[in-house]
Amino acid sequence: MPISSAHTSDPAIVGPLGSLAMSRVTPRVSTLALRARTWQRDLDRLGLTVPFAFLHDFGLLFASSRDQWTLGPRCDFSTLVGVEPGLIATYQAILEDMAESDAARRSGELKMSDVLVVALLAKLLGPIAQRVTLPRPYGVDLPAETAIFELTDLDLTALWAKFHDRRFEVDALRKLVSCRLGLLTLVDALDVDTLRLLGMLGDPASAGAMAQVDLLRALANPNARDIVSFSLELLPSVLETKARPGASSHAAFGYSGLGRRGSLDSLVLTELAWDQEEFLRRVIDEEVFYYARDQARDQAKRQHLLLIDASASMRGERSTFARGLALATAKKLVLSGEDVVFRFFDSRLYEPLRGRGRELPTSQVLAFRGERGRNPVRVFSSLANELALTSSREGRDVFVHVFTHGAHDIPRNVVAALLEHARLSAVFVAPQGGDIDLDYLPLLDAYWVVTHETLADKNARAEAARSILVDDEVPAEARSSRSSLT
Repeated sequence: MPISSAHTSDPAIVGPLGSLAMSRVTPRVSTLALRARTWQRDLDRLGLTVPFAFLHDFGLLFASSRDQWTLGPRCDFSTLVGVEPGLIATYQAILEDMAESDAARRSGELKMSDVLVVALLAKLLGPIAQRVTLPRPYGVDLPAETAIFELTDLDLTALWAKFHDRRFEVDALRKLVSCRLGLLTLVDALDVDTLRLLGMLGDPASAGAMAQVDLLRALANPNARDIVSFSLELLPSVLETKARPGASSHAAFGYSGLGRRGSLDSLVLTELAWDQEEFLRRVIDEEVFYYARDQARDQAKRQHLLLIDASASMRGERSTFARGLALATAKKLVLSGEDVVFRFFDSRLYEPLRGRGRELPTSQVLAFRGERGRNPVRVFSSLANELALTSSREGRDVFVHVFTHGAHDIPRNVVAALLEHARLSAVFVAPQGGDIDLDYLPLLDAYWVVTHETLADKNARAEAARSILVDDEVPAEARSSRSSLT
């Protein structure tokens, strides 16, 4: 047996490993099975208690491609005490049906993170966990060793028998088999495009158990599918974005031009043609030319705040356009090396949703719902006060991008107060009549108007969003400060 005698005497190891005797999915590499240890821990934190074999099999079906595992018996199930052969046969049939589903075939190629796999397992196994009435008679504390998953059929049989009370596993197996139709319906209803978008945009994995909660809300939100589809239409146009290089005196990257500061090895050689006294004067007065090198811009003093209207006026197609465009804009900005923060508002300004590195809070953007009416004066006054404190404390350049309805009337003096601490642009979605009449428009760096007719035509909607993404790349000084109409 590959595991030590110390491990075989520990119920927290023997219990879950022995349940693998029921498993029907065998990974070709034991390191794949090691991921199930993380899935078990996170599912326990969510309060979902199921046999280790179930999450092991379901997880491998959806988290890895077909060539990385085999489907079939791992041991002689007729030797398992307390298990009816018909239950195991039905369980394998369920796994075979799941493996042939479109969701399993497509999701296996997505290389999903463990956080996303746990959310998927919680969605599928949650109804089973709620039906199981018997408590699990052991804790789970599997060591992070791939060797413990290199089990033969004899090992599995012995580990099953080692822990005498297997009523929990048998009861869970009966409940799973009885829920066969509902389980396959859940699998068939999985939106793989949502999983794909979450994989492309990321979701901060270090957010703990709340990451799975947000992901579950996004997977369960029927309105999220339209946003996902629209975002996937736009992302190909932004994924080629790269950080724009800036000039630097550090010895890194290639040369980008000439500068007045640098190291001696970057000195322009023609400067040595000056006589000694003139050369020293030019050095002291910083008139000497050096070759400047490429380096990514220091974006620590830049922040882009994506402000999304979540009031009742932004339901349906308006919400789809605003959130889809906001996600695409955020992805474009983070690929350029910018710092991005999402914030929702209705009658109040909600807490910031921050990403980590290039991972965006995608699930929170998809699942967020505002239910507090509408009060733009309160929202933007509060934002102006926050930015005033932030700018005095951090000295960051802030760019605010607002995605809202065309009737979003804000007093001009409130907008002026906000502009003292940030630059402001706005996308107005589907105003009545297609025109907007807001007295603060001349104060904006740029704004775009998207009409009802544009939203009604999917091709026109996508084209309008792409034009906004392209136009948003142009420096504000070079754009029309009054309008950009789509």
